[in-house]
Amino acid sequence: MTTPSGQSKRCVAAAAVMLLAQAVARPAAAQSEPRIDLSPGPDTAIIAGSLLGYWLVSQIPVERRRWTSELLPFDGATRGAFSKTHMFISDTLLAATIMAPIVANLVNRDPDALPKAIVTGEALSLGIFLNAVSKYTVQRPRPYTYCGDQANRDFAISRGGEAYLSFFSSHSLNAFAAAVSGGLLFAYGNSDSEARAVVWGLEMTLASATATERVRAGQHFPSDVLLGAAVGTGIGILVPRAHMRDRSAVSMHPIEWAAIGGGLVLGTTVAAALPAFHWPAYESRGTTVRLVPSFSGTGAGLTARGVF
Repeated sequence: MTTPSGQSKRCVAAAAVMLLAQAVARPAAAQSEPRIDLSPGPDTAIIAGSLLGYWLVSQIPVERRRWTSELLPFDGATRGAFSKTHMFISDTLLAATIMAPIVANLVNRDPDALPKAIVTGEALSLGIFLNAVSKYTVQRPRPYTYCGDQANRDFAISRGGEAYLSFFSSHSLNAFAAAVSGGLLFAYGNSDSEARAVVWGLEMTLASATATERVRAGQHFPSDVLLGAAVGTGIGILVPRAHMRDRSAVSMHPIEWAAIGGGLVLGTTVAAALPAFHWPAYESRGTTVRLVPSFSGTGAGLTARGVF
């Protein structure tokens, strides 16, 4: 297996953006006036408080110990799984899941594009805090910590306490929070059900593939990604609805529900069917991309840290 060139990856990314743009930029799609309510004080407090809470929780010491049994019967089959290449794929899918609805709103000339992006960021920051509380409280070893290969054991050692923070998956939570909030926010004020279905289908495909790839990578057990998807979906619904001036404006069309179901099946199936990739260029890397809180003298935010 050869590593795809940077030019090829750029072409694929450009083609995906163009395809999305053609699907959502329909002249007949009437966009209503902005109806996203943002309160600078409370919203800033939620984002900053969530990120500060994440940092405080992350100071809890991690005990590096094994579990004698797993949460679900089929979790045990994942013990020992490991692939840095699938880690890279999951990182790429997560980034695409977060960016796709933002790009769709910009292409669709949504006057609420910026407020909607801020609401998505608020959902992600809240999810990161809740995920940290779970991870540092439960301290579940990741599947790759059970691998007997020396190189993989060395990787687990190099990850330190991070190797024992498997429950539950932050990638899965962030992907579904971004997908659900992104789908709802794109639908809000947009009367084009076909364009909405395209965004829903794309987002659900990317989110479910992200969660599945985390299991393929040996980063999480199935129960980790299932709970992450459930929590992310809840956050993705509640946070946008709290900012909608007219919550009745989002009425789901049957074609959108079909796109959601089809996307979940497609993303999971394709990701599960992928071969066990081991691209040397990525297998030799010792890190992965993570969303982490960042602070400065003027505010707080999220930073993607790792290898791009």
